[in-house]
Amino acid sequence: PDEVATSVEAMNAAGIRATFFVQGRRLAANPVVASSMASSGHLVGNHSYYHADTRRLTPRGVREDVTKGHEEIEDILGVDARPWYRLPYGAGADSPRIQRQLRALGYRHVGWDVDVNDFEMTQSDTLVPAIAQAITERERAGATHAIVLLHSWPAVTAKAMPELCQFLVERGGGTVTVDQVPGHGTVATTSP
Repeated sequence: PDEVATSVEAMNAAGIRATFFVQGRRLAANPVVASSMASSGHLVGNHSYYHADTRRLTPRGVREDVTKGHEEIEDILGVDARPWYRLPYGAGADSPRIQRQLRALGYRHVGWDVDVNDFEMTQSDTLVPAIAQAITERERAGATHAIVLLHSWPAVTAKAMPELCQFLVERGGGTVTVDQVPGHGTVATTSP
């Protein structure tokens, strides 16, 4: 919870807006911290309730996991997260069955195309250079934007957030939420 608050404060101070994909069970355990995301103008998306590998769930299990996450977000944050949904681990992003189920619930999977595995980092000073390198590689390949996957709970990410915000403002003028990205998060995220 402290890491989330630290990150949100740094983003707010820099005028940075992000999209937070929220797990229902974590939201239920930390409603006050999570409410700062929505009240600060960040976009909130659904990231399931349990964070289970969606491919291993029955159709009923998928529906219950997505719906329970949705209900927590709506009840605690007072926002409708639809249509923004991030599959746990990206698992099932390439599954027509799972995509149909998400659409039936009013959601669509939002992928990512930059993942520096911030949750594995041990030093905060490695985060920004890793993101800078990944964005530069995408630009060299002709990309005009990137959806960067970060996690709110690693201490490394929270500690690096002020530097990351400064980098994003200086490098590209800031950030946008996923609803403002061309294609609204339709990137080729494949299941692990």
